[in-house]
Amino acid sequence: MAGHRPDRDLRRALRRLLFGLQDDPEHQRAAQVLLGDELVKAAEAAGVEHVVLLSSSSVLGPDAENDPLAGHSLQVERALTGSGLTCTFLRPDAFASNSLGWARPISRSMPIRLAYPDAHIAPIHPEDIVDIAVEALTGMSLTGRSVTLTGPESLSFREQLAVLAETLGREIPVEKISRAEAERQMADYMPAPMIYSLLNLWEAADRGPAAIADTTHSLLGRPARTFRQWALENAAAFIQR
Repeated sequence: MAGHRPDRDLRRALRRLLFGLQDDPEHQRAAQVLLGDELVKAAEAAGVEHVVLLSSSSVLGPDAENDPLAGHSLQVERALTGSGLTCTFLRPDAFASNSLGWARPISRSMPIRLAYPDAHIAPIHPEDIVDIAVEALTGMSLTGRSVTLTGPESLSFREQLAVLAETLGREIPVEKISRAEAERQMADYMPAPMIYSLLNLWEAADRGPAAIADTTHSLLGRPARTFRQWALENAAAFIQR
């Protein structure tokens, strides 16, 4: 059992990093800029041979360089690609845990107001990202690759909310609103360029199922965790205390 401790410690550290950056996107962007500008040189000078970057699938979108969702990740990818380092880029799509943004209204039995309730994503469980990151850092199968990561199924926002409703045992009303209303609603907690980019993304995703990319099944031979599993594990977050 002692031989498994390094992997457990690595998983614990990755989990803290993953959730810390997700909870504080401004810190994430600052860390990425620092990496792009300074840490590549420091890593080369220290003899680092392999860097695993948690990037974003948004770097594959049109005009990614000018997209506020993608620009910082793309900047770091380019800096690393231009270095002498072996690099592995992990590009997750939407996290299942993004739905925690609905926790407050759901816990207060308020409707979820969305401009594009039928937009599809393939949400990935954060623990799947941790599993893949561990393999990237300790194994050889992903070395030097750029992999786009998703969950195992395409779900609309409405379908995700239905899963949460079933998990909680009560109805979660969904209210479709205009794009202009969504912009005003999101302006309370998000800068305008990011609002514009997100709404464009969701508008495009409203046209049909999301593509399924690499998962823990295709990369590691392990079943990918579902959104339903994430909902069951995190149901308490949607209950008012």
